[in-house]
Amino acid sequence: MDKKINSIKDKKIKGKFIPPPDKSISHRSIIFSAIGNGNSHIYNLLTAKDCKKTIDAFRQLGIKIKWDKNKHIVEGKGLDGLTKTTDIIDCGNSGTTIRLMTGLLAGQNNEYILDGDSSLRKRPMNRIISPLRKMGANIQGKNKDQYCPLQIFPSQLSGIKYKLPVASAQVKSSILLANLYTNQETVIKEPKPSRNHTEILMEYLGFNLNVKDNKISFKSKQNFKIPNSQYRIPGDFSQAAYFITAALLVPGSELFIKNVNLNPTRIGFLKVVEQMGGNIKIVNKSLQQGELQGDLLVKYSSLKGIKVNEDLIPQMIDEIPLIALLGIKAEGITEINSAEELRVKESDRIAVLRKAFNKLNLEISTFQDGFSVYGPQEIKNKAYLDPHLDHRMAMLFTLLALISKNGAVLKDSQCINNSFPTYFEKLNEVIL
Repeated sequence: MDKKINSIKDKKIKGKFIPPPDKSISHRSIIFSAIGNGNSHIYNLLTAKDCKKTIDAFRQLGIKIKWDKNKHIVEGKGLDGLTKTTDIIDCGNSGTTIRLMTGLLAGQNNEYILDGDSSLRKRPMNRIISPLRKMGANIQGKNKDQYCPLQIFPSQLSGIKYKLPVASAQVKSSILLANLYTNQETVIKEPKPSRNHTEILMEYLGFNLNVKDNKISFKSKQNFKIPNSQYRIPGDFSQAAYFITAALLVPGSELFIKNVNLNPTRIGFLKVVEQMGGNIKIVNKSLQQGELQGDLLVKYSSLKGIKVNEDLIPQMIDEIPLIALLGIKAEGITEINSAEELRVKESDRIAVLRKAFNKLNLEISTFQDGFSVYGPQEIKNKAYLDPHLDHRMAMLFTLLALISKNGAVLKDSQCINNSFPTYFEKLNEVIL
């Protein structure tokens, strides 16, 4: 469904915004509840399409998950309690679902097939197949193991020492889940820190995990039973980033963002915004189940262009395209490098960004691993923008339209439902 988005000339971003539940932590809470022992309660679980695919996968594997008043109840059956299914497990558009489930199912004594939609079928899967095979997993993928569908056969797994070629939370999480079935030690070395929600959750649940100097050591214990638990999901920083961007760019704006996850491995975008001169204050910080969270006060700001420190890239991979939007309103040049991972997300985000900017007559230079823009530039053209079924690019394009002179038409806006079904409703609430 296409959606017309009007410019918000003479309006401001004002009021209070509560982000939807964190998508990454929601996926992981479902997984550890399902392989836990007994009933776990998940409060504030994200129920967007991506997380529903993880829920549906476990239901297909014999796990009962139900909504009761203000929480989801997951009836965990332990590490070996997942049942056999002859049906294909449909992961939809969710890279987190297929990559983490592949690691988990590699240690089961059953055969499984995991598949996804046309977008997921283009995303690289060899990055998980390769380390899992080193552990002894028997996995077959399409086109020389590059893509799904993935077929998983029963196997006996062993611990490994593995250096990630690219910092990836999904890959290291897949390996950690597979290591639950080895009774051995696995050591993972990251080139740079990536989001660490899996490690935090495992430490919270009592696993023997050691994290130091970008190295994760995990020795699984024989007969270790994962306890049931109560999980409380904080707000998603990646979704809050769109509202942060809007408030920074629309003159006269002031937005209070409540209960957002502030995990240091997730807020590289916040650090970049501060370096660009963004007016953001963090208040009411607290630590909940190992995750730092708090509130943000964001005000309209005059920004300056910067060259982004490549060490921050893994800490903001989903928010990087927003920096291009900030860059066209900042004074000077804003440049990103070492972000080639953007090429293999739900879309080739560098290419999709370039096409949109070209349609709007905005100058941008793109490279294999990033882009540079200069500012300030005005958005005068009215355009038909295609996010290529990528929920994050679709949300970015709505912001392009809002701060333009003439608005835009967004193709296939329903893809936003993959992560943020109430996006337009929440956005309209703070446009005053």
